[in-house]
Amino acid sequence: MDVATALAALGHVDTFPREALAWTQANWPAMSPHALAMTAAVTEGRDESPEASRALFFLLHAGAAARATELHAPLCMLLLDAELGEEVLSDAVPEHLGSLLTATFDGDTAPLLSLAESASANPFSRGHALLALAWLAEAGHLPRDVVVAALGRIHATLLPEDDALALTWTEVVAALQVTELEQDARGLFTTHIPRGLATWKEFLEDVSDLRRGVTPNPIWDRNQTAPLEDAVAALEEWTFESPTAGTGDDAGKTWLARDSAEPWMNPHRHVGRNDPCPCGSGKKYKKCCLPA
Repeated sequence: MDVATALAALGHVDTFPREALAWTQANWPAMSPHALAMTAAVTEGRDESPEASRALFFLLHAGAAARATELHAPLCMLLLDAELGEEVLSDAVPEHLGSLLTATFDGDTAPLLSLAESASANPFSRGHALLALAWLAEAGHLPRDVVVAALGRIHATLLPEDDALALTWTEVVAALQVTELEQDARGLFTTHIPRGLATWKEFLEDVSDLRRGVTPNPIWDRNQTAPLEDAVAALEEWTFESPTAGTGDDAGKTWLARDSAEPWMNPHRHVGRNDPCPCGSGKKYKKCCLPA
């Protein structure tokens, strides 16, 4: 396989492009200039084709697994446009965007801070940027005070409809054990976070687990914040959705081409973190299969 063949396979998908994705990850230095050029073209609106969005989706995952730090700032820039970020990354945004941000981090906190604090960005993108900052702080890659200061600025600008971002805000407070902000977190469970989404009791459970030294950190696990290790493993169970995706037992089980640039869907995306786990264990999704 060569660069041109891999790019064509990633952009014109009717089955999961396992070989092209694995080749891209393994041969990242050869693909990097093309990934950067495509990211710029899509972000700047010079290439609005579905093929470019599809290829970029896979390139960003392969680059993250290859620790392509040159992608970090361009990825954050793309995500500042909520519509564009969703078009390119689709369900990867709420599912595991944090793993792309931590994997590509280049040492400069400015792009992540801009994304976390941007009112124009998707709230899930903002939340994962905040989680990434917290993970990087815990791992010693940036000062904890940088994250605490960002928490303060974000809290001051939260809107009533920012329930998803507010929940992530409380998770970061718990993850970093920012005791001086715990009462602010408690207030958000009254003003911003619906009871069906999460509760103060669950926040306290996270805090208790972390203070007891429970490993791995449950917040990083359920938000998939640790750096992405393998693009193929992360995506091989995802599916295309299509109006003609089949019926009955065949529905949604294979990757199917469609014209939309938003084909990548996690089969459990409609399951809430506090809903019963679809595996049938009787446990809450967040305590069972969500971390996996």
